Amino acid sequence: MDRESSKVKQTYNRYVIDDGWSEDMPKEVVETVDLRPRMTKEEALELVIKEHNNHKGAWIDENTVRLYRKQAKWFLPLTGYQYIGAVRELGEELQEKYGVTEEEAINILRGYHLKDYVNKYYRIKNLIPLNVDVDFISESEIEEIPRVV
Repeated sequence: MDRESSKVKQTYNRYVIDDGWSEDMPKEVVETVDLRPRMTKEEALELVIKEHNNHKGAWIDENTVRLYRKQAKWFLPLTGYQYIGAVRELGEELQEKYGVTEEEAINILRGYHLKDYVNKYYRIKNLIPLNVDVDFISESEIEEIPRVV
């Protein structure tokens, strides 16, 4: 995929109808909305370093997620699938030990987005920045980016 075709997929045209309050006839307005992240490689790296430094506790991994999910399967039916009692205690333990947010702990115990959370914390642990817009990287650095053909 070349640069021009990737640009096309990262933008779309939004059609807005002007209701004509200011003029006699309504008219159609086309806005091109850019979906690419507006972050340079350096900014993305700074952000992931900041997240890494702010992380408290151990790093969550796939085995940890499986263990807590397995424990929660026993308690969730007893609590009516609510975040109370023993399930809440498991969630609080997850938050304290592994530094996840309360929402992430709830989702892990209920079995939602497990791979996303494992990938998120793996990325932060290993200082892997989020996707960076290729247009904001100089030509010398573009050659270093592996391309999928």
